[in-house]
Amino acid sequence: MKKSFVSINIVNWNGGTDIIRCLESVYAQSYKSIKEVVVVDNGSTDNSLADIGAKFPRVTILRNDFNMGFCKAHNQAFRVTTGELVLLLNFDILLEKDFLEHMVVAMATDDRIGMVSGKLYRSVGGMKTKMLDSTGIVMEQYFSAPRGEGEEDVGQYDAADQRVVFGPCGAAPLYRRAMLEDIKCSGEYFDEDFVNYAEDVDLAWRAQLKGWQAIYEPLAIAFHERGVSRKANLGEQYNYFFRGFRNRYLAMYKNITAEEWKKAHLKILFRELLFLLAPHKGMNTIAVRWGALREAMQIKPLFASKRKLVQSQVTVSSGQMAHFFEYGKYSFFCLLWDHIKDVACTFLSKFETGRALMRRYRVSKRKRSVL
Repeated sequence: MKKSFVSINIVNWNGGTDIIRCLESVYAQSYKSIKEVVVVDNGSTDNSLADIGAKFPRVTILRNDFNMGFCKAHNQAFRVTTGELVLLLNFDILLEKDFLEHMVVAMATDDRIGMVSGKLYRSVGGMKTKMLDSTGIVMEQYFSAPRGEGEEDVGQYDAADQRVVFGPCGAAPLYRRAMLEDIKCSGEYFDEDFVNYAEDVDLAWRAQLKGWQAIYEPLAIAFHERGVSRKANLGEQYNYFFRGFRNRYLAMYKNITAEEWKKAHLKILFRELLFLLAPHKGMNTIAVRWGALREAMQIKPLFASKRKLVQSQVTVSSGQMAHFFEYGKYSFFCLLWDHIKDVACTFLSKFETGRALMRRYRVSKRKRSVL
């Protein structure tokens, strides 16, 4: 197999000891054709930047004076790196030593594969678990979700027929440089108006519309703490929902083709109404959802040129995309029934007896995510 040179890009924002452990796992990789490791620092105020410089002198550091967000920072790194493949890492990721090797092998199986997802397990307080974090992004009724999130891994996604996914989770995706150059819009790889959240979904969607493929490689294992930068930051916890929902609508506006919309718009509108009125949990309130939709509508005119550009470059039919979204088999009754079950599960889960009944009859709430 021809060795492909890999660039590794990490965005740091007060990464503390997490980014040190992440970089240690990078330099322990069995795959040695790593061309460069770039850390973009978004105005960290802890000691992480000094620690990186002291412990990893080979790392290229790009310093920003403030936190400019995930998208713009990674676009900075994309522009200065030159590897044929690019691995993006959150600073709260730990890689098994053969992670990159398996990812590169998977990418090499077909020239139209532009994105690879590994098997991400959940890490809790630095402790590795066998709970899945993501086996790739899947789309259901235009809701993105990290497949397998919160499930115990028993090999349920390891079969050959589980390899195709919509895209990789943005915590540790491997991208083909040729794909990134092919799908960038107005010089941007990630849409910088997204700032952060749902940008990996938007990028994968644009790639799928141009005929690029995404696969999942179960042998490539990593561990993800998830949400480290949000845990003690109420503002980021709020943005996770508000900006995530807003960006989801903007991604839909940019990427749903006219043909798709014509076929499924009534179901989409009905499902969105159910979502906007669903019971809330924590900061995921009805007010946040409606506020996110309102802001998306307000800035929609700014995205009109982006939609026009994306749609002008579509090379696949809506039929080729339909299997990702699962709207074809859903009637209004099915959508309403799903909603009723979700509301019932939310209520039952508040009580021990209710949780026991859900376990006995194997009933669970459908997982929804914006990431």
